[in-house]
Amino acid sequence: MRYVIEQYLKKFDAISVREFSGKKICNSSFNVSAEVVLDPTLLLDSYESLTGNITLKNMLVSFKLADKKEWESLEYLIANDLNLNIKRIYRKKAIRYLPSFRGYISVPAWVKSIAESAFVLTDSYHAMIFAIIYRKPFAVFPSVKQRMGRVLYLLEKLGLTDRYYESIEDFRPTNKWKNEIDYKSVEIKLNDLRKKSVQFLANNIPL
Repeated sequence: MRYVIEQYLKKFDAISVREFSGKKICNSSFNVSAEVVLDPTLLLDSYESLTGNITLKNMLVSFKLADKKEWESLEYLIANDLNLNIKRIYRKKAIRYLPSFRGYISVPAWVKSIAESAFVLTDSYHAMIFAIIYRKPFAVFPSVKQRMGRVLYLLEKLGLTDRYYESIEDFRPTNKWKNEIDYKSVEIKLNDLRKKSVQFLANNIPL
């Protein structure tokens, strides 16, 4: 199977991945080169056409992918400490084996909720991304620890690794999540990564 995948991958003129571990897998497992670039959602710095006008609200926005038994207590801990209302933008209970979007809010409403928030709590890569786009204070936890390469890679590149917590137990004793994020520094790093990612597309997609 590995050989078959390798042959298909070699048919591409260029391959991009979102984290260094993906680049390493391409090289060591399939003998192909790959370029690490930003997730496409980060190539834009504004989603106004999607969200419309933004009104900042006194709320903690919470979005999770994995079930964590202490998640709600964590929501209350942060909300009470910062005097925020809680807005959950995830389904309370997943419906297994049902190919349906019932229980989910729309994509524009999802993005707008993050844009209007005062703090974002999540275990989601893309919720974290939109927290960064909208310059929000945030805390991120792993949904599946073995698949956090892209999360950790981006946080490291932007100097935000102190926003990542391995577990709820690691979060409780610290107040690092209250520290103000230097988004001017983050923007400088992010803009540099954007330029490189856009250049990769320009070099490899004929117009």
